[in-house]
Amino acid sequence: MTTQLTQQQIAQIKKVYDIYVYFKTQIMEYNTLYSDSDDMRDLRNKTARDFFQKLKTFYWESFFMVISRLLDSHKQFKSENLSLYILPHILSQVGCDNESIVIKGEINDLKIKYESIIFFRKKYLAHYDIDYIVGNKDFNTTTTLDEIQDFLNEMLILIQKTQSFLSLERFEGNVCKMGDFKGASELIRVLKKAYSVEQVTIQK
Repeated sequence: MTTQLTQQQIAQIKKVYDIYVYFKTQIMEYNTLYSDSDDMRDLRNKTARDFFQKLKTFYWESFFMVISRLLDSHKQFKSENLSLYILPHILSQVGCDNESIVIKGEINDLKIKYESIIFFRKKYLAHYDIDYIVGNKDFNTTTTLDEIQDFLNEMLILIQKTQSFLSLERFEGNVCKMGDFKGASELIRVLKKAYSVEQVTIQK
């Protein structure tokens, strides 16, 4: 590194990490609400089936939007995006050109791997493309939660590699802080209680 990191550059890297923490929290919420256990499946279906189906769509669209935004170019026209490409950009700014090439190459690989999600965002989330909305064309792709988790894991590796190249201490984030996804657990508790009361009432 030939140029000293600025506080702004450190803040930008930290913000990418904050997005990682937020994304991880979303997945933890989702796993809490959409457990495959028989009890949870019954609870969802018997208390608020339509609500949980809609909520599931909201979660998946959010996952796709976060991934797509993180794989946006660092610069678009006159605007700058806080995407993963900010990492090689900062490395290049401080003179770590070889390291910048490595990180950028790995992000490019991610962009290819998740191009179906980027395409979905372009044709459905960012705009309602007529052909795809009315069914003239089909996306013909599926995405699993494991693939979403894989992206999250690779994102963290990219952040940590960048920190290592810059001799920057790793950020300490409370990724598993209970309060961040307490709402999901609280919702389940309330629904279980309501369902239990309803069953007792029916039996009477």
